Amino acid sequence: MNATATNTAPHATPRRGLAERLRRAGGLRRSEWIWGYLFISINLIFFLVFILGPIVQSFIMAFTRWSLLKPPQFIGLGNFRRLIDDDLFRTSLFNTVYFVAGYVPLITVLAFLLAVLLNRPLKGVGFLRTVYFLPSVVLLVSVAMVWHYMLDPQAGVINWLLKALGLPRPPMWLAEIRLALPTLIAIAVWRGVGYFAVIYLAGLQTIPGSLYEAAEIDGASGYRQMIHITVPLVSPTSFFVIVTSMIAGWQEFGLPFLMTGGGPANSTLTFLLYLYREAFTSLRLGYASLMAWVLFLVIFAVTLIEWRFVKGGEHVLAQ
Repeated sequence: MNATATNTAPHATPRRGLAERLRRAGGLRRSEWIWGYLFISINLIFFLVFILGPIVQSFIMAFTRWSLLKPPQFIGLGNFRRLIDDDLFRTSLFNTVYFVAGYVPLITVLAFLLAVLLNRPLKGVGFLRTVYFLPSVVLLVSVAMVWHYMLDPQAGVINWLLKALGLPRPPMWLAEIRLALPTLIAIAVWRGVGYFAVIYLAGLQTIPGSLYEAAEIDGASGYRQMIHITVPLVSPTSFFVIVTSMIAGWQEFGLPFLMTGGGPANSTLTFLLYLYREAFTSLRLGYASLMAWVLFLVIFAVTLIEWRFVKGGEHVLAQ
């Protein structure tokens, strides 16, 4: 009888609750568990009220017509049908894709090259790192004001330089349909390249110097070292930069809002700017909620595609 009890006791122990086992082992007391749950309850309440709650509410609102002035009215798939027939939605989607297609490759390549330059033991390199990083921490309103002045058709510094070089008719950077969005892309790249260069710089400094020394002994040129050592070993950093800059591009709002207002002729109307107009100017909150979910699904899908692409590239490099 005693042998049976002795044999079955160890098998009963895993079935006990975690709290009971810790209590018998001299672990946390009941009061400590209560205090622990009280402390995490602050973050849990914040998550439920300010994150999960608005997410669920926005999903429900996507099936309603709500203008803040009247109670929400359930309309089923009415917002979806309106989205399909909305010309401005297609325009804003095209402009955002255009912005992302220009912004992401430019800022990725320039940030990488800038980081390679700043990773060298140059005189005053610390000052240069600060100078290049500074625009990313300056207020966006200040950036917009400075570039508004520099791009002014009459008194702007850039057009003054172009006139000095003999250009007969300097361009209207923010007033011409074909130039407005590329100009905003250039300003966005100028503002963010220092931030991503610092991220690349951190990735470059994790590469062992012995790899470059071995490559030099084998007679590899600087170009071949960059292609076969630097680029593959910073691929996780490149993935982070591409995904982060892509998300930032899809969510671009500040520059077109402050500098062009979506004009001229809606040529700089980005997706998020149109969403803002629908929500807070036209007071179509249900339709704006649907647009927000479309934006989320697009970013999620593109991120998954990039993840599969990067993983596939790392597999090829490993072989």
